[in-house]
Amino acid sequence: MSGDLTSLPRRSQFGFGKNAGAHNPGGDKEGLSAAEPQLDFCRLFNAAPCPYLVLAPDLTIPGVNDAYLRATLTRREEIIGRSLFEVFPDNPGDPDATGVRNLGASLTRVLEHGCPDALAVQRYDIRRPDGSFEERYWSPINTPVFGDGGNMLYIIHHVHDVTE
Repeated sequence: MSGDLTSLPRRSQFGFGKNAGAHNPGGDKEGLSAAEPQLDFCRLFNAAPCPYLVLAPDLTIPGVNDAYLRATLTRREEIIGRSLFEVFPDNPGDPDATGVRNLGASLTRVLEHGCPDALAVQRYDIRRPDGSFEERYWSPINTPVFGDGGNMLYIIHHVHDVTE
């Protein structure tokens, strides 16, 4: 599964390690009981019906689920490791485009305040495989993900396509 969440740091609590999906027979310091199975969150993430993009604090893309790829007409191998706004620029044919500016402001608020940030419905056209742009409207929310030390590791970017 090259280019999905398998490239992100693992924690046995979340079932990303070599024993993903296995039971935890003796419990562990992470709080899982002997009866709780470790879940394969990588598999769950990729199968989730809602579109999710994982962003690093520098706004590069370390992970994406299949629903996001379908919604944005992109391919995993073409976006992993690249900058968000390199992959999803404003439509150059729309001089009034505000998608990059508005999304950038939301992500800045998440990075500065460490709190989720929801945007009103945004027009943010997507580039089709042939290079043309398709008009789309999205309802986005950006949510920080913190490490054990309180530092922000990722931002989960969730969108709902509300184009009519």
